[in-house]
This record gives sequence, structure tokens and C-alpha cells, in this order.
Amino acid sequence: DFFFKEGFEAGLRRLISDLYDVYAVQVLCPQELAPEFTGDLRLVDLEDADAAEVTISAALVDYYKRNLAAYCDELKDFCRRRGVTYVLTDSAGKPEALVLNTLRRYGLLR
Repeated sequence: DFFFKEGFEAGLRRLISDLYDVYAVQVLCPQELAPEFTGDLRLVDLEDADAAEVTISAALVDYYKRNLAAYCDELKDFCRRRGVTYVLTDSAGKPEALVLNTLRRYGLLR
């Protein structure tokens, strides 16, 4: 998903500088792309167990969507400027379909 607290730039720069063919495939779950939660929630980061108590309102969801779009655009621009193919897709459906259909659509797999 490229959500690293330290940012995505250093990791991608390393891969690029090591002369790898780099393809950035950002996979987000449908709930990340279009959250439908409301009310008081406790959100827990599955990667490091950080937690936050939040009250989710329509205004907060709109704010989140704008920030997510800006973050994805930043990643896409970072990749484009360095010749890295960037793909954003969701995790809905079977993993094999995700890989085959998405990668074929972007010409990364024949």
C-alpha cells in the first residue's frame, strides 16, 4: 500500500539506484478507497499496533479521501519522474485475478 511512516521515497530510490526494473503496484482495499464507517471507532494499524480513537463523520471521510488522493498522486508523480510504472488497484476479488488482470491492463504481463 506504500503507507510507511518514514515515507516511500527512500525504498523506491534504493531499488531505482540498484538498476532494477521497478514497478510500483499500490494495492488498497475497498474500505481504504471508499470508507463507509461512521461514529466512534478505535483504529489499529495492523503493521505496528498503533491505535487511535476517532469519531468519523462525513466531513472527516471527505478529508480522508482528499488526503488519500493527494498521497496517491504524490506516489504516482514520484514514480513517473523516475521512469517507474505506477499502478493503483483495489484488493477486491481473487488475488490471481488482481495480478493477471491488472498487470496485463498496464502492459506489465503478457
